[in-house]
Amino acid sequence: MPKMWIEQMNVILTNLYLFWGSIQDIKKRKISNVYLWIGGIGGFAFKIIGFNYGLQEIGDWILTAVPGLLVLFLGKKTKEKIGLGDGLVLLVLANIMTFIEICILLQIAIFLLLIFALVLLSSRKFSKDYPIPFLPFLWLSHLLLWRIGYV
Repeated sequence: MPKMWIEQMNVILTNLYLFWGSIQDIKKRKISNVYLWIGGIGGFAFKIIGFNYGLQEIGDWILTAVPGLLVLFLGKKTKEKIGLGDGLVLLVLANIMTFIEICILLQIAIFLLLIFALVLLSSRKFSKDYPIPFLPFLWLSHLLLWRIGYV
């Protein structure tokens, strides 16, 4: 398999995965275990293929898990005001993306979430405790990074 084909399939499948998760997060405010298992197994397969084609190093695997572990830690400390599913999805993405890509993805997603939250708060129809699903912002961030050719 050509290296470029693997990278393109990786990005397309990641977008589809995040789109599917976004729909779940919006509708149910919950991420299903089936979704996480499919992503975990598929992401692990891409990680192994990536090692074989030199797309990633083994040391990167540990480093890419840090953002997901941090979100899981914050979720536990805030009594799940930050969803644990968001941290688990970031751990799935750690199998697919590099550390820098995940950090940029997370920064853009948080920025988009901030803008959305400010719009909701300024409308005065929603309180600061209104739960906002995070996966749609991860998906939009990934689409943006794909569009500009970063991932």
